[in-house]
Amino acid sequence: MIDNHLDSPRRSWRRSAPVVAAVLALAALSVVLSACNSDSDAPEPSDGTSQPAKNRPAKKGGAAADPDLRAVVKDIAEAVRQRQGDIARPILDQAVSSQKLTRPQADRFGEILALAGKGGQSKGGKRSRAKLDPCDPDFRAVRDDVQAAALKRRPQIAQPILDRAVKRKKIDKARAAALKKQFERVARQGPPAPKIDNCDKGIREATQEARRAFTKGGKKDAETVLDEAVKARKITRSEAAILELRATREPKKTGGGAE
Repeated sequence: MIDNHLDSPRRSWRRSAPVVAAVLALAALSVVLSACNSDSDAPEPSDGTSQPAKNRPAKKGGAAADPDLRAVVKDIAEAVRQRQGDIARPILDQAVSSQKLTRPQADRFGEILALAGKGGQSKGGKRSRAKLDPCDPDFRAVRDDVQAAALKRRPQIAQPILDRAVKRKKIDKARAAALKKQFERVARQGPPAPKIDNCDKGIREATQEARRAFTKGGKKDAETVLDEAVKARKITRSEAAILELRATREPKKTGGGAE
């Protein structure tokens, strides 16, 4: 589920790790939001009333347009992110025992997850410099196990946040119950399949070619390159749409370098 704009499957773990860690929190937020996009899944309020929290009319654009609901969703995603290091620890230990990762690699992955849980703020100290290959099958299996474990823990993590939101009338009991039910359903299903596999040879080649075309001739040239890749069956049309956005996106200037 990593969408980390890989150009090479062997680039250093130091460059790709922040995205690997962030994907756990992003997955939590995106899947939670999917539970907010429709009011049809929400049961009737258990107290017999038909009015939403704060006795306000439903907002246009679906439940996800409700700023209070979105704030609750973000709080849950943040809570999951803060705990992902602890959630991952036994899985990483097992990965070392089964020789999927070395101890330095497991320590490095754990450090990245813990750092992401602290908002990227490091207290310094000795850190592992072990490298991990994001396209290595063993690493990907461990990563998926960590994400699945985070999804399983999410209903438990979310419960006190939902209770507090209901008490403060940010959301009603019906919406809280619908969110909890959605979390439990997703936990049973496991992590969603990735929209695009950055480790696939066709994806990497198409990304590189589209970026070069965009640099030389602009968006039209990038689109032409991707259309040719689709015709050659190197990528699908849906993958081309994602790669077009990726290839034609200007680098962010806030950090002094390309994304």
